Amino acid sequence: MKVAEKKKTKKKANKKPKTKKNRVKKEKVEETFEVEKDKKEKIIKSKGTENIPKKKKGQLDKQDKILRNFIIGFLIIMAIIAGFYFYTQAQIKMSYNGIDYEAKRIGAQEGIIFYETQTLLKTNDGTNQLFGFRLRTNPRELKRIPFENIDEFTLKKTNGYTYQGIEFNCEGHATIAMVNLQRLFQKTGMKFLHDENETCDPEGRYNFFKFTLGDKTEIKEIGNSCYEIVIEGNEEKCEILPATEKLMAEIYSKYAQL
Repeated sequence: MKVAEKKKTKKKANKKPKTKKNRVKKEKVEETFEVEKDKKEKIIKSKGTENIPKKKKGQLDKQDKILRNFIIGFLIIMAIIAGFYFYTQAQIKMSYNGIDYEAKRIGAQEGIIFYETQTLLKTNDGTNQLFGFRLRTNPRELKRIPFENIDEFTLKKTNGYTYQGIEFNCEGHATIAMVNLQRLFQKTGMKFLHDENETCDPEGRYNFFKFTLGDKTEIKEIGNSCYEIVIEGNEEKCEILPATEKLMAEIYSKYAQL
């Protein structure tokens, strides 16, 4: 008699579903209440825990990086704005020997840029009014024009000048240059006399200026209160405005110190 064999089968165990790790942290909290009972106030404290979501390390690093980049970007933008502001201001406002100047465009959109004195002084011509002047040359460029022994240069009541027989035209700028220079001497109460036969005074009783042409614009001391104003160029095309405006700027700053 055959006995039937029983087949053994293995039952698969029911696996518990995987659960995500708890992404919250518990934090102890304490609350205080005031309760009125029988006309008496009673303080009750309640303690418990509060679940606070945890932030992943990667998430915190990403937030910190975004904040850092935002702050750096903001500071760079502010630095650019500040730099542009100071640069534009430096192109508009400038100083020469204590005298403030401001650039102004006169005329149409393509007008001429003048540098106008913002430091005004009182005249010495009997009118007792404030006055200033305009330059065509940037005061920063005037600083680079040499003026020999400038510290010993003094203002005198009488001043003379000569062209030494040179016919200065300088593209029409010669007339403008000399009119502006003449006006400055007049406003400061000094005479500015043209005499082709005059020369330097050995005793230095007056200032004397000799206008001449050369390879470099500069003002050289050639005697006692005697100066040679060298103008780069030739009779038709030369830098007479930078030369005369250098003298004007120095006279005005000296006059401000009186």
